[in-house]
Amino acid sequence: GAFTVVVPELSDRFPSSAPLAQVALCSPACVKRLRYLAHSSNKAPVLIPGVSSGWAEKQLALLLNTPLLGPDPAVASLYATRSGAKRVLHAADVSVPSGAHDIYDEEA
Repeated sequence: GAFTVVVPELSDRFPSSAPLAQVALCSPACVKRLRYLAHSSNKAPVLIPGVSSGWAEKQLALLLNTPLLGPDPAVASLYATRSGAKRVLHAADVSVPSGAHDIYDEEA
């Protein structure tokens, strides 16, 4: 099938490290175009973030009135570390290599 590329205006003024969802939120024309594309088809739209979902992806999904296929950013941040992953694996009774976790430097 065909796909459509939508580029937020002034996207070249944002750092290349800026999340695309955040850049899109700064572009009313982009949000308007995405909303039109999302709801102009008879297929249900879904917003699928890249590596993780953050506040910008959640806000964009709300503006587009589409489900976000990913965890809530507040929950995802709890498990986005090695320590968080080890807590999840331990809770699921999955064997993990021995080692320390939840070690933090209070001066950092």
